[in-house]
Amino acid sequence: MNCAPPLAGAITQVYAAMQAPTDAERRRALGQVLAGLQRLNHLIEQLLLLARIEPDQAHSAFSPVDLNALATEVLSELTPKALDKGVDVELQAVRPISVTGSAELLAVMIGNLLENAIHATPSGGKISVSLDSAADGVNLVIEDTGPGIPAEDKERVFDRFHRLADTPGHGAGLGLSIVQAVAGLHKATVSLADREGGHGLRAVVRFSPSISA
Repeated sequence: MNCAPPLAGAITQVYAAMQAPTDAERRRALGQVLAGLQRLNHLIEQLLLLARIEPDQAHSAFSPVDLNALATEVLSELTPKALDKGVDVELQAVRPISVTGSAELLAVMIGNLLENAIHATPSGGKISVSLDSAADGVNLVIEDTGPGIPAEDKERVFDRFHRLADTPGHGAGLGLSIVQAVAGLHKATVSLADREGGHGLRAVVRFSPSISA
C-alpha cells in the first residue's frame, strides 16, 4: 500500500469541484477533498512516527511515567469521539502506577488502542480501560464490546498495512504496528484475545517488572 489512493482520490475530487454545476455539488466535492487529505496526513504522521521509534534515541529520553495519569489524559481527549458515537468509556484505576519509558510514545500507543476500540464498538457499546500491578509487572487492559477479531487475524493485525475485511473507516492499517513497536521498545508485550463473557476484544499490554514500579 502507498499514498497514491487517498492522493489520487483528492485530485479526482478537485477536478469534480472545478466542474461542479452548483454550489452544493462543489461543496460536496471539496468536502471529499478535505477528507482525502486528512487521511493522507494521518498516514504520513504514522509513517514518520514509525521511523522515529529508534531504540537508542528513545531510551535516552526514558523517565518515570504514571500510566494512570497518562491513560486518564488520553481517555479524556478521545471520550468526546466515543460519546458522539454513543459508546460509553471508563477508566478503572485507583492509584498511580509507574513505568519507565517515553510518555509521548506511550500516549500514542494507548491512543491507538482506544481509537481502534472506538471504531470497532457500535452505538450502545462500552469500552473499559484498567491498570493493575503485580509481581510479574504492570498490565494495561483495554476491552470493548465490538465484534472482536477472528482468531486467524489476531497475529496478522500487527503487520503493517494489514486491515480486516469490512473494517469501517479509512485507516492505513498502521495503528497496531505502532502499538507493537512502542510496546517492544518498552520491553512490553501486546496480546489480543476475546473478551470474557461476550462479544468484543481484550487488548493487554504487559510491562515487565524491570521497567515498572
